[in-house]
Amino acid sequence: MVVTTGHDIINNAPEELLVNSELYDELEFNDVEYITKEYGQDKCPVCNFSIKPILLMVNTRFDDSFSKVIISLVYKCPRSECSELFVLYYEVDRETYQHKKLGCASIKPKHAMISDKIQEISGNFVLIYSEAIEAESLGLKNICGPGYRKALEFLIKDYLIYLHPDEEASIKRKFLGNCINDYELPPNIKEMAKRATWLANDETHYERKWGDKDLEDLKTLINIVVYWIMMEELTKEYQKSMK
Repeated sequence: MVVTTGHDIINNAPEELLVNSELYDELEFNDVEYITKEYGQDKCPVCNFSIKPILLMVNTRFDDSFSKVIISLVYKCPRSECSELFVLYYEVDRETYQHKKLGCASIKPKHAMISDKIQEISGNFVLIYSEAIEAESLGLKNICGPGYRKALEFLIKDYLIYLHPDEEASIKRKFLGNCINDYELPPNIKEMAKRATWLANDETHYERKWGDKDLEDLKTLINIVVYWIMMEELTKEYQKSMK
């Protein structure tokens, strides 16, 4: 196990930057058991199973202002089916010893578990949605929302093009809301797509219209739209193959 300690950083820092250097003796950065207990993670961000992760490495560094220490903890998922690495990021204020979690990121990008049929209809949706998930896992709440909104637009427009290939140019030009209203869609898809769009627009506007709804509601609605598209297309396939 490789451990880079706060003590190592302090020993190499200019003397005038060694504010409260005794703080690091109290933190005991070299004590892996202490860090694991203090900053533990009980869920793998890749496979989403509850776990007792394996700590592989601890790294610390100063931020640009030298007022905080950034702690990076590299973990491995103990499940043989996963075994992926992920990193927890924390910062500790050098003056107050106050700490907060900055985020958690999988070293292997986390991709959405989406059916081959949806991939066939809109590969761009799968890619953008997966990137939004990764942004959310990094704690980038102001970035992932617009990402989910973009993913939704690609899903709906690509599905409409899939249904109405002769209208491709028109579909691409229209606003998302107009696409949903103007083109024929199965009722469940149309109604859920409308509501997903309302919440998705909140993620890109200055003021939120739907104050009692949040990002989780948006993701739920997108998943419902995906579900109904899958059910609609599977129904068509079985009707065609079992006449």
